[in-house]
Amino acid sequence: MAQRGHTVVLPLHRTAGGFDHASAHGGLDRFYLAHTVSDCVEVIDLPEVATMNPTTPIGGPTKPHFNLSEALEFRTNAFVRKRLFQTESLHFNVYCIVPGQENPLHRHPLSDEILYFVSGAGECVVGDDVYPVEPGDFVLAPKDAPHAVRNTGEENLVCILVQSPLPCEHVAVR
Repeated sequence: MAQRGHTVVLPLHRTAGGFDHASAHGGLDRFYLAHTVSDCVEVIDLPEVATMNPTTPIGGPTKPHFNLSEALEFRTNAFVRKRLFQTESLHFNVYCIVPGQENPLHRHPLSDEILYFVSGAGECVVGDDVYPVEPGDFVLAPKDAPHAVRNTGEENLVCILVQSPLPCEHVAVR
């Protein structure tokens, strides 16, 4: 059993609704959820463990068109990541981040990521650079560059992003 101040990596479990989740109890400072979905290993830092990362894309061959508003979901306990589309060569996701939350620092050893900021304001860290971001901004996180998105504003932040090529390994950076 880990002691206070340590990090715990919890395996996720499939639910009937198609969500991955984990449960943890105790006096630990941080939880990480680690899972593999379609050759994409993700590590998601969650201050409080919650179920908010569906692994099934919203769009696809049977739903090639939808409005972004159908995917938006904000939670106070952790940022929300949803897969919008997935092809053989890329992931297309949305991040929904309330004020004060962040998608913590991580890297993709073999994949590039391009982020587009739809609403809200914040910071995007790429390597040693910190970019203030607002609606209409793009940011490139080249392969293996540590990067993070923080909502430093007063409104919800929405960011859509593409990751390619696959597999896209997510490695936490401390």
